[in-house]
Amino acid sequence: MTSLPGAQDSELIFNPLTLPCGRTVENRLVKVAMTESLCRFMGGPPSDELLKMYQLWADGGWGMILTGNVHISLTHRGLLRDLLLNARAPSEEERVQYTALAQVIHKSTTGSRPSLAIVQLNHTGIESSDRQCTQFADIALGRPWQKPLAPSAIPLGSNLEGFTSRLVFGIMWQQPQAMSLDDIEAVKNDFVKAAVFCHECGFDGVEIHAAHGYLLAQFLSPLANKRTDKYADGALLVREICAAVRAAISPPFVVGVKMNAGDYISGGLTSDAALDQLEKLATCGVDFIEISGGSYEAFEFIRSASKREAFFAQFSRAALSRIAHIPEASRPKIVLTGGLNHKSVISDCLRAPHADFVGIGRQAVINPHLPHELLSQT
Repeated sequence: MTSLPGAQDSELIFNPLTLPCGRTVENRLVKVAMTESLCRFMGGPPSDELLKMYQLWADGGWGMILTGNVHISLTHRGLLRDLLLNARAPSEEERVQYTALAQVIHKSTTGSRPSLAIVQLNHTGIESSDRQCTQFADIALGRPWQKPLAPSAIPLGSNLEGFTSRLVFGIMWQQPQAMSLDDIEAVKNDFVKAAVFCHECGFDGVEIHAAHGYLLAQFLSPLANKRTDKYADGALLVREICAAVRAAISPPFVVGVKMNAGDYISGGLTSDAALDQLEKLATCGVDFIEISGGSYEAFEFIRSASKREAFFAQFSRAALSRIAHIPEASRPKIVLTGGLNHKSVISDCLRAPHADFVGIGRQAVINPHLPHELLSQT
């Protein structure tokens, strides 16, 4: 384990930790990915407004800074004004703006040691908002709506109880198209190309988003994945993507993955099954695993902050135990996110240990210089 029994709070929080790839993180505080909505209306590369916001975090003294999720498919957008990347053929503007973002994260104006700059890469799958974003343009140009890709042709919301809920989901999201093996290969290649692009732009690593009901999380969920081929084991696809990124980019480039601790819906991914998946992912060359949970179909659990935080802490502790047999040098580090805002709570989490790193979201928005503030507290 990486905790320091008996250590003081600051010693625990600001104790550097080396990842399996050889990269050292200066402290245990991670600014996690959030939706920023500061890009173009239909999504695009980092805007000047976004760069200004990341400069605040760069000055804050974070160990790692994760970007908001970057959608790697032009036909599977996220929310309006999200970060977007044409992974198959990046434009010169994309190269310039993403390079600028990496430079901003690495350049502190307060004398802090540079944070690691990590890009979260995502494919929305069935949760694509393209139906809402492009339907009027498609109608005007006479183009058919393109069905979103998914492991199986199961509509989003079909597992919900109540006619009204299913009706609303049916209006908002299309019937998906079950992916062929060629579709799966194309998505794998898109993730690898996006990671290589991020490396070329100067980022320190990427986090593969396999949580929150997006495409890779759909493969991990028994509710969404009814395949009968080898990808019935959804962890296989995530493993293949992470391994392919690692093969394409040598250490010390960081490769992380974000996964659900559960689906929190009847018949969905259980915590025991999620632990089995985590153990599989821990042996494919990843440097850290971030614990999260929920999807568009599980809003009640997402709204219950205290319940969610307690569950994640319990799961992350079990995760540390499950992968304890892996040699320390190659064992991925666990990132726990949610409700850990006070110095004593953060240090207790690390001391227990419940995790190797603490991920902070909303509090990072309220106080971008939180790490400096915690270090100055006695």
